Amino acid sequence: MQTLSAKNRFHRANISPRPNQRFIRALTQQELQRADDDGFPRASFTSDGDKTRPHLPLDFFHQRKILNSQQGQDSGHWKIESYQLRAKTQSLPIQPSTLKSGLTVTFLGTGTSQGVPMIGCDCEVCRSPDPRDQRLRSSIYIETSECSWVVDTGTDFRTQALREDIRQVDAVVFTHSHTDHIMGFDDLRRFSHARGSMPVYASPETMRDLERVFRFAFNTSNPVPYYLKPEQHIIDGPFKLGETSIIPLPVPHGDSVVNGYLFSRRNQKLVAYLSDCSAVPDAIIALIASVKVLIIDALRDKPHPTHLSVGQALEVAMHVKPEVTYFTHIGHELSQSAESRLPKSVRIAHDGLKFRL
Repeated sequence: MQTLSAKNRFHRANISPRPNQRFIRALTQQELQRADDDGFPRASFTSDGDKTRPHLPLDFFHQRKILNSQQGQDSGHWKIESYQLRAKTQSLPIQPSTLKSGLTVTFLGTGTSQGVPMIGCDCEVCRSPDPRDQRLRSSIYIETSECSWVVDTGTDFRTQALREDIRQVDAVVFTHSHTDHIMGFDDLRRFSHARGSMPVYASPETMRDLERVFRFAFNTSNPVPYYLKPEQHIIDGPFKLGETSIIPLPVPHGDSVVNGYLFSRRNQKLVAYLSDCSAVPDAIIALIASVKVLIIDALRDKPHPTHLSVGQALEVAMHVKPEVTYFTHIGHELSQSAESRLPKSVRIAHDGLKFRL
């Protein structure tokens, strides 16, 4: 399966490409600050601890220590928490809807294409007793006060939606069409039926692959009301979901070019999501510089032809200078415990982890 050959997009063999420079230059920070007035396309919606690691600039809900409801109140900083852990305490509200006052990101999955543990593997990570080392395919769920959407619907999307008790999906945004990112697409039918259709945002190449693989869904003559009914939106530049401005970030993924995304609200760069990449072009680094949260591919320590290694991801983070970096798309060669050797502002994400901005 191919999305788009990198040979047609990148000009240097060492993969320091500058894709679509004309588009990137138009999206400088000055332009980004005017995003709310730029008339980006919008979708219409029917509904509205380790002591050696000092505290980050946020209120952190440690996996073993839960703050009470008074301590957990929003003090103007962004928060991070595990919903699974919240569900085990009566001191904090359980309903996910309580997290919708700003922008909330949930890691539905943080694993590589085969997941962790891998089938038939007895390595240390695959047999780890730490539940954070159990990883479904990479995806995130984003909630705002206006709408909610999912980035990619991998093979495990149904399991992830049940685990997180997701009740609302107003759109889906795809990074690319590899199987570990699209094969849960049909499980959106529950949300599509509830709202009448499902807005689907994807590059032209990814949309073509979705139409080919899920031809039955794109067949407009199908009268069955509870089938998935995609509403196609081709990504060819910035767009908006509710009040969130979304800028596609083309990055190399081996021989393909896939989309990452920059999510901004109120002229603030909040989250850059780069789940699958083998390099990050200088132009993209400049565009996402000083973002609050960088979520980036970090498969393992050893280099890989289509994914960033831990060292490469750290180098990107050093140039981007986010407040916090989260590694995702983790393979079975990188344990959650490896976080202890990372810089203070870098963490390894795990399934079910949430943060709010």
